[in-house]
Amino acid sequence: MHPFGELSSQRRRLGDALRTLRAEIGLTGEQLAGRLGVSQSRISRIELGQQAAPADLVRRWAEVTKAQEDHCAELVQWADAASTELYDATTGTVASDFTDVTTRRPAPLGTEGRILYDAHHLYVGMRNEQPGVPITATQSTNDVGAGLDDAVSVSIDTSGSGSRQYTFTVTPRGVRYATSSESNRFAPPWEARTHVDGTTWTAELVIPFDALRAENREKQTWRINLTRHVAAVQEDYSWAYDPAAQSVTDATTWPALLVNVAGNPPSSWIHASKLADGQNCMSFCSHWLIGPGISV
Repeated sequence: MHPFGELSSQRRRLGDALRTLRAEIGLTGEQLAGRLGVSQSRISRIELGQQAAPADLVRRWAEVTKAQEDHCAELVQWADAASTELYDATTGTVASDFTDVTTRRPAPLGTEGRILYDAHHLYVGMRNEQPGVPITATQSTNDVGAGLDDAVSVSIDTSGSGSRQYTFTVTPRGVRYATSSESNRFAPPWEARTHVDGTTWTAELVIPFDALRAENREKQTWRINLTRHVAAVQEDYSWAYDPAAQSVTDATTWPALLVNVAGNPPSSWIHASKLADGQNCMSFCSHWLIGPGISV
C-alpha cells in the first residue's frame, strides 16, 4: 500500500503508459528527469502511479519520448482525469504538483500531501523527499525560530476572501508553530507527528475545527494551501501557485473549499480538480460540524 493510501487507478494507467514511452526510446528515469527538469524520484513516483502528473509535464514527456500527436492528446486527457478522481475517507485528496515559488519552476524535490477530515478535525499528511539536500532541524522549542528549519505548513482561510487566515507549521523535529491573522496570541491545542527516514521526512498535522472561527452559515467557501520550506537551499514550495499573485499568502489564489452542512454525518470523501487557469480547486463533497453549535 502507498504510504498515504490506495493508489489511484487513473494514475496507474497514466504511469504505465508514460513508463512505456520512456522505455521504448531507451531513456533511464534519470535521463528523462534531466530533460524534463524534474527529479528522478518524481519520474519514478509518476510511473508507479504514486503522484499525479500535470498536463504540461505530460505534454513535454510525450514530446521528449516522440509520442504520436493523438497519443499525446490521449495522455493529457488521462492526466486531467487523474486530477479529478474521487478519494474516499481512507485516502483523502492528494496535493501534488508543487511549485518552487523561489525559482517559479516545478518543485525539484518530491512533495505530496493528503488531506482528510472527520466531524472534529482536519488531518494533513505531508511526504517530503530530500535527496542530496540535508534535512535541517535545529530548533527544539515550539513557536521559537520560525523559518530556520525545514518545515511544512497548512494555511486555512475560513472567510473565503483572505480576511481570516490560520497557519499551522511543523518541522522534521516536530516543533510546531501556529499563527492567526486575528491575534498574535493564537495558541490552539493541536497536534503534529513527524518521522525522518534517510532522505525523506513525513509529517501529520491534526487541527481541531473548534480552533478556527467561521461564519454561522450552512454554506460557505473556505480556502486552503499547503507549503514547504527547504532551509538548506532557502526555497519555498507551494501547492497553489498563481504567477500574478504577490505572495503565496494571498488566500484568494488558494484552492476553494465548498463547504455545506445539512445536519448529516460526514460522508468523508473529497473531490479535487484544477481550473482552466491552472489554480487548484477543491470541493469537499461532504458535511462538517465545527464544534458544538457551530456549522460551516
